[in-house]
Amino acid sequence: MIPLRLGYVPLNDCAPLVMAQALGLFEAQGLDVRLVRQNAWSTARELIQLGMLDGGHMLAPAVVARWLDGGPGGLVAPMALSLNGNSIIVSLALYGRMCDALGHPPRTALEAARSLHTVVSADAAAGRRPLTFAAVFPESRQYIELKRFFSAGGIDPDLIRILIVPPPEVDGFLERDLVDGYCVGEPWGSYSVARGYGAMVASSLDLRPAGIEKVLAVGPPILEADATGALVRAVSGASVWLDQPGNRAAAAGVLSQKGFVPVPEEVVRRGLEGQIVRYPGGAAETHADFMVFDRYAAGFPWLSQARLIAEELVASGVSVSAMGAEQAFRPDLYRAALAGSGRSLPGTDEKPEACHPAGWTFGDADQPIEMGPDRPLFDL
Repeated sequence: MIPLRLGYVPLNDCAPLVMAQALGLFEAQGLDVRLVRQNAWSTARELIQLGMLDGGHMLAPAVVARWLDGGPGGLVAPMALSLNGNSIIVSLALYGRMCDALGHPPRTALEAARSLHTVVSADAAAGRRPLTFAAVFPESRQYIELKRFFSAGGIDPDLIRILIVPPPEVDGFLERDLVDGYCVGEPWGSYSVARGYGAMVASSLDLRPAGIEKVLAVGPPILEADATGALVRAVSGASVWLDQPGNRAAAAGVLSQKGFVPVPEEVVRRGLEGQIVRYPGGAAETHADFMVFDRYAAGFPWLSQARLIAEELVASGVSVSAMGAEQAFRPDLYRAALAGSGRSLPGTDEKPEACHPAGWTFGDADQPIEMGPDRPLFDL
C-alpha cells in the first residue's frame, strides 16, 4: 500500500475524496490515504507545495496562478473535482435595502447586482462607510465571481471592500456584522440562510456555469512515486458514484456525521442535491446542475478552462499575465489513468468555453459526451 496524506477544506466539494475513502476505492487502488483537514486555502496550497501533504482538494485558480508569468509552479491538477457550487450571500439588512431599491425581491442575479449598485451609490453619496464582502482566497472563483457580480451591476470596485476569510468562518463574520456579504462554496451559503442571517442573491450558475471549481492537486513527490494514476482512478470512481441518482443524500450523511463538514446534514444536502433556499423561510428551488462531480466530463482538466481561469484572474486584478496557464492542468495524466476503463474520454484538450446557453454535445471523444450550459446569464 502506498501511504498518502491528502488535504481537504470542509466544503461539500471535498466529497469525491471523502467518498473515495468511505467506499473503499483508495484501498482498492493500493492507496493508504489519510485525509487531513485544512481551514484556509493558503495553508492547504503551501503544504502541498512543500511536500508536507501529497495532494488534495484545491481551488482551481489557486493551482493555475502558481504557473502564471513564470511563477514557481510546483503543483498540478491531473483531474477536476467539481463544477459550480458557489453562492453570493448578503446580510438580511442589505437584502432588505436591495429589495427596497427594486420595489420587490431580486428575481435574477442581474436584478440583484443592479439593486446593489443603487445601495452602494446611495451610501457613497451620503458619505457612509463602504460595504464589505468576503471571498475565501484572492486566487479563487469566489473572488472572480464577486468581481463579476459587481461588474454586472455597474458597481465601482473601489466602493466595496473585499476581505479574505476562510470558508468555515464566513458565516460567523456575517453573523457578527463584520461583513455585509460573501461568496463561498456550499454548505456555508445555505448555512447562513438556514440560521437566518443571510439571503442568496446569485450563484455560479449565473456567473460562470460549468466552470471548474475545485481540482485534485498533487505535488512532485506523488508524481515521482507514480501514484497519480491510482489516485485519479479512485477519486474518479467516487465522482461517478456521487452523480448517480440517490447517492447525494448518503454522501451528505457521511460528510456531516463523520465531521468532514461540521454543519447539520439537512444543510449539507441542500447544496449537494441542488435544493436551494434563497432566504430564511423560503421555498426550495431545484437546480440539478448546482454542483456537478462527473456529468459533462466534469473530471477532465481542460486546458481551455485553465486559460479561461487565467484570463479571469487577470480581469479581476489578481494576476498581471495569463501566460503559462496550460502547465497547471494535466489532461495527459487523466487520460492515462482512465485508459481502458470504458469511460468516454475527450480526444482533445480544448473545448469552446462560455458560449453555450443550453446543453450541447462534445463530439471529439470515444463516444459523444453530453455537456451542460456554460454561457453566463449576462455578458460583461
